[in-house]
Amino acid sequence: MAKEEMGPADNWPPRILTSTKMPIQFYVDDVVNPDYDISLEVRQENPWSVMEGDQAVGRLLYSAGGVNKRGPYLVDVTWPQKYRVQPDMSSIDEGACDLIHGLVRAIRPRLVLETGTHKGRSTHAITSALCKNEYGVMYTLDCIKWIDLTDVLSPGERERITQIVGVSPHALAAHPLGDLKGIDFAFLDGAHDGETLLREIEYVDAHRSSTCYVAIDNSLDAGWPEIRKTLDEYDKYPWHAVIETMAGMDLICMRDEPPKVAEGATHQVAATPKKKVAPEGGQGDA
Repeated sequence: MAKEEMGPADNWPPRILTSTKMPIQFYVDDVVNPDYDISLEVRQENPWSVMEGDQAVGRLLYSAGGVNKRGPYLVDVTWPQKYRVQPDMSSIDEGACDLIHGLVRAIRPRLVLETGTHKGRSTHAITSALCKNEYGVMYTLDCIKWIDLTDVLSPGERERITQIVGVSPHALAAHPLGDLKGIDFAFLDGAHDGETLLREIEYVDAHRSSTCYVAIDNSLDAGWPEIRKTLDEYDKYPWHAVIETMAGMDLICMRDEPPKVAEGATHQVAATPKKKVAPEGGQGDA
């Protein structure tokens, strides 16, 4: 069907949004927007866009193979209720969350900085790792308080985080961020323009510990070309990796000295001294 002949109902709403670790999918029956009046013409021009205030109304469908293995058979596990969720397509993907969670677990930072709190998905990935480490605290900054983190984090995670509302890079010079020292790990996912990103990188460099790892999201995203340009031009430290996640993530290692091997990588068990064997009729070591 030609685009000019396609009606809004033909491609809106998209029927299946996502799946979870279980074979369950969210089937969209309708999209409503109680805050804004969005015309069908706008929907047709942007068939896969989630507008501000959009709420998806639908069902959770469980996919079963069936005794005859002819499935999938779909079971509406929410009947007769309907789910209503507010989709957020600008959130970080789950694989990238696993990546930064693992980095924090492995690095065991004392002090973490995040820019771009948004709704707290990456924040939770980091704070949950700090809790598992039983070590470290975190400061997170965003220009808008999209969500109160006390509503989405566990009590243990809340004890390790300070949520700050302010505009980067100006907020970096104000209390409490202006007084921070010893940043070990930073996750930069705030303003996506080159100038602000560079100022954030320079801030971390000026407030870091002797070694600091800086992860920058959206580094391969064509929607934010200034990020790639800024990172390509930043050459202060040679230890720089580009990881092909969903949107791309760069990892910069800032350090005072080049890396070198050191003792203590694993637990060494001391050899047990052999017991002296006494001559026949004598006594060995007590």
